[in-house]
Amino acid sequence: MSDEALISINKAIQADSSKGPLFSARGAIYSSQKKYDLAFKDYEKNIQIEPNVYLPYYNRSLDKYTLEDMDGSCEDLLKGYDLYKLENPESKFVQFMKENISDHCDSSKASYY
Repeated sequence: MSDEALISINKAIQADSSKGPLFSARGAIYSSQKKYDLAFKDYEKNIQIEPNVYLPYYNRSLDKYTLEDMDGSCEDLLKGYDLYKLENPESKFVQFMKENISDHCDSSKASYY
């Protein structure tokens, strides 16, 4: 499944590399394959194209959390939260992200980066 999706996303990026969401989608595929270096590059590319979109920050925060980079995870989650709540202040996802902030930004957890 992810190999087929990766092939499709790569073709779409080759056709038009100006669409940030394509990079976040590919980053999520790389993340599912535990290829975090590639995922981070794609999230960063999405951020370069669309710096005010929450998704690449949010996805990168989850990967950094998985890798126990608590400081990086917290920073990205806070940025994603700020961007998302501007557009969707009443969303249930805003509350979900707010709850995650207390976990990702818990200073009692060691950051290994």
